[in-house]
Amino acid sequence: MKKISKIISLLMAAVIALSVFAVSASAVATELAAGSTRATATKIPSFGTEYVSSLSKAGEQDWFKFTTLSDDAYYTIALENYNINSGSNSTQQVNLFVYDTYLKEISFLSDTSSTNIKLEKNTTYYIKVTMGYNRPEYTGNYEILLTYILDPVSNNMSEATAININRSYDYSLDGTGDIDWYKFDAPISGTYKMSLVNKNI
Repeated sequence: MKKISKIISLLMAAVIALSVFAVSASAVATELAAGSTRATATKIPSFGTEYVSSLSKAGEQDWFKFTTLSDDAYYTIALENYNINSGSNSTQQVNLFVYDTYLKEISFLSDTSSTNIKLEKNTTYYIKVTMGYNRPEYTGNYEILLTYILDPVSNNMSEATAININRSYDYSLDGTGDIDWYKFDAPISGTYKMSLVNKNI
């Protein structure tokens, strides 16, 4: 039975890449002053709120930090180049780097883009925003947005979520690379029918 359960779990494992989304410019974005170093990084107060900040001088670095939840979750980090341009309505590159506690780079964004990643629970991460490599002299405003989606189903076979026969379950793939593992006990030997419905992928 264990062998059957493992085979079923393998068949039900699924992976999907979610499309990145852009942050829309918003007049209701909250202003948030950044720290100038990792040691003085500004804590992002809440998830789901658009924050606007600025690069006000050439070569400036803006630092932020945030702490993840105590639950498994995927996090979307989005950046928008709000009005950083050369004065002729031509936008200039702005970069965002995401670092872990040990300052290892785990993600990179440029201009208006976003990333969706699984992060460790109860962990502090850092965000650095800088001007593009070729145009460090341009200044202006940008927006950042952090959101999350809880991941209730384990990514690991050893921690597979238990399900029962003769029941239907609604779950979701919550981020790039998400894999959902399930397990069930087969009460008798025989043939079992399984069905999978793609609801909105």
